[in-house]
Amino acid sequence: VWACKNDCIFNGGPGDNRAITQGIVPIAGGDNLEFALTFFSMKGLVDVDSIKWLPPLLEETPAENIMTYKPKAKREIEVDKARKVFADLSRICELEDSEMEWRDFLCERQPKSVFPFADLDECFKIKGVKYSNVDNYVLKIFLQASKEGYTDFETFGIGVRVVSRKDECTNEVKKLGLWIERHVDIELRVGDLFVFYYAKSMEVEDLSLIHISEPTRPLYISYAVFCLKKKKKKK
Repeated sequence: VWACKNDCIFNGGPGDNRAITQGIVPIAGGDNLEFALTFFSMKGLVDVDSIKWLPPLLEETPAENIMTYKPKAKREIEVDKARKVFADLSRICELEDSEMEWRDFLCERQPKSVFPFADLDECFKIKGVKYSNVDNYVLKIFLQASKEGYTDFETFGIGVRVVSRKDECTNEVKKLGLWIERHVDIELRVGDLFVFYYAKSMEVEDLSLIHISEPTRPLYISYAVFCLKKKKKKK
């Protein structure tokens, strides 16, 4: 299961720091799924007891998931060179396509203020951390639920509850195309893997803009080069 929290600052103000979450979540036998439907007609609300429910269509889980997805291979076989997103967004985070390269995050060489890693110790073990900083500072944190507990909204942008291996899990299935619907807590079992993406604006208080190049248009991403000069500190 994955979640993505965006703490970047857009147009001078804070963004929506609610996390977007995986639309179609993997489940095990005995788990519960929640989904929200609104029944409405020209005469008003519909009597739910009058609705005929069809049996669900069950399909095999695709082999391609957040752990196996390889965007580079997708780009190489894609005919439409203007296309930028190749993943099944109901299962895979779009950052896998928009970030050009993931590199190992070495804590001793990176800013300590990027993310409060200490807040994860209560319920999770960190299995690995990747980062990319093409436009913003983006972390990809691989976590494994280690003990029962609850991590609140402030850390992940959504509540995450860890239950024992014997307990049931209940997770939300959103309507196709929606990033956020009811925004209910994610539930994991001890031992489950959780991938958390975190985006944060780079701090540029000590830089001044001196030049912007003409926009360029390569195959997968359009960008302009910004030349920045470090400001001199006034004595």
